[in-house]
Amino acid sequence: MFGTKHTAIGLAVCAFVSATAFGTSASAQALKVDREMAAAAPQSAASACLQALDQPVIDPALLIRRCTAYIDSAAASPGEEGAAHLVRAAAYRDIGDEAHARADDREAVRLYTSVIDTYEPYPEFVFRRATAYHAMGDIKSALRDYDTAIKGNPWNVVAFADRGLLLLRHHNQYNLAAADFDQALKLAPDNVKILILRGDTYAAQGKYAAALADLDRAVTLSPRDPEVYTHRASAYGRKGVTDAALKDYETALSIDPDNFDALLSRAALYAEAGNGRAAVADMDRALAVRPGNPTALYNRGYARFVERKYEAAIADYSAAIEAAPEFGMAYTNRCLNAALAGRDKTAALADCDQAIRLIPARADVRETRGFVDLSYGDNEAALADYDAALKSDANRPLALYGRGIARVRLGDTDAGTADKQAARALYPNVDREFAPYGVE
Repeated sequence: MFGTKHTAIGLAVCAFVSATAFGTSASAQALKVDREMAAAAPQSAASACLQALDQPVIDPALLIRRCTAYIDSAAASPGEEGAAHLVRAAAYRDIGDEAHARADDREAVRLYTSVIDTYEPYPEFVFRRATAYHAMGDIKSALRDYDTAIKGNPWNVVAFADRGLLLLRHHNQYNLAAADFDQALKLAPDNVKILILRGDTYAAQGKYAAALADLDRAVTLSPRDPEVYTHRASAYGRKGVTDAALKDYETALSIDPDNFDALLSRAALYAEAGNGRAAVADMDRALAVRPGNPTALYNRGYARFVERKYEAAIADYSAAIEAAPEFGMAYTNRCLNAALAGRDKTAALADCDQAIRLIPARADVRETRGFVDLSYGDNEAALADYDAALKSDANRPLALYGRGIARVRLGDTDAGTADKQAARALYPNVDREFAPYGVE
């Protein structure tokens, strides 16, 4: 209905996990040993840190100690020190310490800029600076540097993949992203991560045969990796093949019972099917893995909305907002549930207003506020909100039907009836999204 889901694959908000403290006596002693090692053998410290460049973070605490020791040794060139900051940033980000990660990314940008501005722009340094900009959310600078890096080294597989990811996630440029993934796979045809990225891109475009071909190949190449099953499950879910999606999520969880993405996304499927109890159970498990995660809290709120447990849903959306104050859709859904729970109109609409400020381009936010207006009997406000939603897409059945209700209530019966008929032509059962909540 109006409660917007938030799935793990492709849409997930960055996890806000509590940072691990490194101030214990044991870790302090380990850092002292690492620094002594760096002073005695700078090259071994460099290897211990830089060998993780462009690799998944396995032991973030160890990497942080090793890279700190290497940086403190003052033995690195600016390019090597920049790489050490990138590795340490990835390790900090892996434990949820975004503040330290961003500080390392900024220092990496400074170091690489000093080298690039002083000497010829070495493509690898430009590429590394691009990854730092990307991590910091400076998309314009990242794109510029990826373009330069690829022009200087058209064999850089990761540069194509990263640029494609940026185009996909931040610009919704599906064709351009797919072209970058195509080029990356020409250079590395068995790269499972890039097969997943291209498969996700095809699925987002509705090209399910191509998507599943890539994701099937990823499963064949890496059958013990739960990630390949979660992404293929997501493609099946988009296609509407729920049984196959659930089977893949179950396979992922049989390999890794605490797989956060599988739990999060399976819960979304359960909620969509109206099985709120199963969805809440998965979200409880996900929150045991990542306590306080705003996406998991949001999705559990949606599952509780499905169960019509509106106060419990409000509590989850409130916790998600506390963890991620810029989470616009959490405000939208808290607004909706407050109206359904019969809470104060002013406070409910304040949440919808905040959502519009945070994500003004989202038509579904206006659509939800239109429903909330109707539920409080403010038909003129509902009409304005539905008009705004339909301005971006004239074929939104919920907005058409809601506007029809508002128009009929305001006495414009002919126009309201026409809106309702147009909505039913797009979605025959659209009235079921309103009548059960007393909005007719």
